Amino acid sequence: MKDVSNLLCMKFEHQEPTVLHATVTIEKPYIESIYQEALLNQKKHVQVPGFSRGSTPLTYLEKTYKIPVLEHLKEFFFSSCVSNFLSYQLSHNKIVTIGKPRLIDLALEPQTGASFKFQLTKASLQIIHDWDRLPFKAPGRKNYRDLDKQVEVFLAEEEQNKQHLSSADIQIDDWICFTIQPINAQHQPLLGDYGDMLWLKIGDEEADEEVRELFLHKKLGDTFITQAHFLQEHTSKSFDSQYNFIVAIIEHCSHKNFCIESFKKHFKLKTAKELHLKLIEVFSFRHDLSQRRETVEAVLKTLLRSNPVAIPQELIYEQREQLLKVIHLNPDYYVYKTQPDFNEKIFLLAEKQLKEYALIDALAYKENISVTRDDIISYLNLMKRPRIKEFVYFDLPSTNIDGQEQLISHETLRQHCLREKTLNYALHKLTKNR
Repeated sequence: MKDVSNLLCMKFEHQEPTVLHATVTIEKPYIESIYQEALLNQKKHVQVPGFSRGSTPLTYLEKTYKIPVLEHLKEFFFSSCVSNFLSYQLSHNKIVTIGKPRLIDLALEPQTGASFKFQLTKASLQIIHDWDRLPFKAPGRKNYRDLDKQVEVFLAEEEQNKQHLSSADIQIDDWICFTIQPINAQHQPLLGDYGDMLWLKIGDEEADEEVRELFLHKKLGDTFITQAHFLQEHTSKSFDSQYNFIVAIIEHCSHKNFCIESFKKHFKLKTAKELHLKLIEVFSFRHDLSQRRETVEAVLKTLLRSNPVAIPQELIYEQREQLLKVIHLNPDYYVYKTQPDFNEKIFLLAEKQLKEYALIDALAYKENISVTRDDIISYLNLMKRPRIKEFVYFDLPSTNIDGQEQLISHETLRQHCLREKTLNYALHKLTKNR
């Protein structure tokens, strides 16, 4: 995260063995800075009877618009920095939680600053000392003759794609990472050195036109100023803001070529034979499950048997509702729903997911595993091809909603990448030399 030491503070309070309160506070100067800028936005664009556009006194605007502006500030700070900072601090302090943080109190005034209070459920979980010595046998590959040929053809095709890479420009389907910083009319940052770090896939739908106009054909390292509508919506969906943002592109992951070198680094592969054997894992299928998926499922079952996780039922129901929202988008949803055990299966899947998240998070903290931006690029590299995506177990939330690609916070992507990296670490420990 870009520097937040002067902007945000965190305090944890343990209420019960599994209940934790986390309070994020924001200092008065930063609240006042955005508050005044929001009022100035209103002055420029609101037509008030008796005043020409742009001449309405700020004292009048403050009296008239204070309540909606303060509501906007709550959303602005929550979306731009508070939720990310909370996620970062939980990871930094190695606190394993179950389910989403629940905002239970919020106070914000320009004269005093802001306070966001969350309640979290801590996982009751202790990873056993010798987890990496648990008995485990990995599923084997299918011995179909053409599997090796399929891998060879795939590698040859990607080598061809690499030869046709002609530009470092940002193109459709590429992933980019950039920071945004709100600035005033004099181009001074309103939040000090803090920049909200975001990831975005460049879509090709009509709804993505503004994004394409902003980013297509730009390059890594480019910096520019914009009032793009989709960035205004990121900070607040319920308020008509017109902030100026400095945008700096800090990462670019091209979709044109599946990077073999990144793949080898991701899985610590040193030879062509190791590369071939690793790729076989997603070409070899048994009962509609790849060898990779079978291995992951078996490893997680092995770890959960020795490291049990208790999940409160209310959190399982919350996760179940999240699952139903995703499944509802599937064309076969109504077919699934007619199955007599549909509700039971969704409940069990929700419970399984929460247990796996807690287990992997706890293992990451125990083994001091961390994530760099290079790790994230390697993670996104796995999503470039449908077959290779089988290597990803902890999928990202859907990036496309109603035909439009959505912004993803760096902290969200970092957390998913950390889980994937930790899972690969566990797979390596439990399968090596066996």
